[in-house]
Amino acid sequence: MHDSLIYGLNLLFLIAIIIWAISSYIEILIYRNIKETFTSISSSFRPADQLSLRTAPDYMIIQGLYKNRKVVCRLNRSNPSQFLHYDLNLRFYIEPLVDQELGIHHNCTATTSAQSLFFTAKIPEQDIVAILEELSHAAEIAESRT
Repeated sequence: MHDSLIYGLNLLFLIAIIIWAISSYIEILIYRNIKETFTSISSSFRPADQLSLRTAPDYMIIQGLYKNRKVVCRLNRSNPSQFLHYDLNLRFYIEPLVDQELGIHHNCTATTSAQSLFFTAKIPEQDIVAILEELSHAAEIAESRT
């Protein structure tokens, strides 16, 4: 009786350690993906006085210049929507559209999951450049109207 109780408790403890190790490894992969996205965005435009902020492990603000316009990008991880899924959200702002009451910005969301090669799905750099080009074009239109 006591032997089976000890065996059962040992088995539960082993299962808890395995689950903890797997979840820790998944978190490491998620944060690596976020850091790589942060690096990719930072390389797409010139950082303005190194004002990029990392306020939490999964929330970052990147400020820089793209085509001589101030750009602010907020990168954050949303709560998992389903088991082993998470959303990586980007929100880009560009000058002068930031200062207007409209608050024009560009949202971009990538959903990654364990099925996508262990959380390695990323927002491609060409998509980031396309977003920046689209926002700069919108800024030019806004400036021409004033």
